[in-house]
Amino acid sequence: MTTFSESYEEQATEARQALAKAQRQVNQQQQAVEQAQRQLAQLSREDEGYTEMQTQVTTARNQLEDARGEVTDAQNKLNTLNGRVNGTVTAPFAGTVTVEYDKTGQPSVTLSSDDLQLSTQLSEYDYPKVKVGQELKVTALATKHEQTTNLGYLANTPAQNSKANDSKYELTAPLDGTKFMAGQTLNVMITQTGVQIPQSSVKAGHVYVVEAGKAKRVAVTGTKSNGSFIVKSGLNKGQRVIVDPDKGLKDGKTVETND
Repeated sequence: MTTFSESYEEQATEARQALAKAQRQVNQQQQAVEQAQRQLAQLSREDEGYTEMQTQVTTARNQLEDARGEVTDAQNKLNTLNGRVNGTVTAPFAGTVTVEYDKTGQPSVTLSSDDLQLSTQLSEYDYPKVKVGQELKVTALATKHEQTTNLGYLANTPAQNSKANDSKYELTAPLDGTKFMAGQTLNVMITQTGVQIPQSSVKAGHVYVVEAGKAKRVAVTGTKSNGSFIVKSGLNKGQRVIVDPDKGLKDGKTVETND
């Protein structure tokens, strides 16, 4: 489906006018440089006003470079807007497209898949963690049927039900119609790389692990996520981490565990 944006077309028209104005400014500054250079060439170093004319030439050249920079900026802006005036949208799966128009003439496009699709939303806070093609594990809550599938589509614009500071983004993935049915409630798990530990375990970029009955201070790197800390380096799966170390805990101190 091809699209056309009237608002971007208006902005592109303004950008073309700004570019033309910037180009005229370059031409004027180029003439000013050439005129100043001719006047300087008529003077010798001993002539009165030679130094002042040198300054005028330098100033004219600097203004010319500034004008050329404005042309470059205006051209880049126009290129960006031209790319947004006309667009192409490709459906993430085969199906039937229905187009409806509201009272103002704005179109609403609905795509109904020929095959069963998982359809859910992703928070803006989790958006950077997933990508198209990533593996998903889907489980039906009622029947416990499971399937491993791959993320087929991830929207780059917020869903209509998004709220301030909590944008939602639509995602879809193909499902096996013999295991699931339309309207079912599903649990979706997306595997993430890294070791997940409680955020309270991390103090000043370090955690304490238990080795041979003693606490060992280990540096870790990673990111915070919903009360957890996703470790990218410093820990391995299976290590025992002290969940909430107190200020008195030191490296090498003997600790007791209840596991």
